[in-house]
Amino acid sequence: MTGLIYAPTNDYRPLKLIGEGGTATVYAAENNITKQKYAIKCIKFRNKSEKSSDKVFQNEINILKSIDHPNVAALHEYFTGPQHHFLVMEFAEGGDLLDDLQKRGRYSEEHAKSFAIEIMRAVRYCHDRNIVHRDLKPENILIDKFGCAKLADFGLSKRIQKPNSLTTRCGTLIYMAPEILDHDTYGKAVDIWSSGIIIFIMLAGYHPFAHESQDASREMIRKGKLCLYPSYWDDKSAEAISLIKDMICVCPSQRITANESLKSSWLGSSDQFVAKKVNFLNPFNYFSVKVSMEMKKEPFQQLRSRVICV
Repeated sequence: MTGLIYAPTNDYRPLKLIGEGGTATVYAAENNITKQKYAIKCIKFRNKSEKSSDKVFQNEINILKSIDHPNVAALHEYFTGPQHHFLVMEFAEGGDLLDDLQKRGRYSEEHAKSFAIEIMRAVRYCHDRNIVHRDLKPENILIDKFGCAKLADFGLSKRIQKPNSLTTRCGTLIYMAPEILDHDTYGKAVDIWSSGIIIFIMLAGYHPFAHESQDASREMIRKGKLCLYPSYWDDKSAEAISLIKDMICVCPSQRITANESLKSSWLGSSDQFVAKKVNFLNPFNYFSVKVSMEMKKEPFQQLRSRVICV
């Protein structure tokens, strides 16, 4: 795999490609001295002037340096080469949440709850520091060797000075809150919407707003109507469904906050809840990952979507 990336240091040996997006490529790499594995995010300059003045890269660095939480992927170091910026990040042996869902299908409610607690703890931590992630989705939730969730990819994140002061239309369409679609000012509540969709997917095994037509997806998002097919939801608790509805609420001012979600009737025992993740990295609870014709959604494998930022 040598030559996959150019790094201005001999400290790391690239192992394999583990992720690729519109603005960055991520490789698994090994430190040549310690043999510790890391994930290296490589961000290519869009033009030569960006080497010293890439505000997006500097913003991500500043945010990552300011946060330290067990459910956030940690920054190890960073540097800049002739053509790339490099972020050396904590490596997650379990891959990302979407890959895991593709292998396993929907989770049991207990397992989904354990992930939901970890995700919302990370979101609450960020929001308490006025950081809005803006691109929460299963691809950006990593799973470590202990089966714990790690929030990752702060490339679109922003620290806000006052509520609802953001205006940039960015994120991934099918996880995007309606206020972003409608070009309204917005704030922390957009992360709650996206988190609610992640929880919905973990419990049901399908996306509530995914459609082969982007225009149709946009219309579904704006309406915020959830299709709870009985065959997928009859075994789920009313408390879980209630929380999802409070999170995927079209009106941002009426949307539950991260702290309120952790005090909800479903996650309210989160401080005492001990996640039972024995043999997590072995397959369990298999479920067909193809969505039935009844749902008229994209296959589950097609949920990886490109980020937009305009």
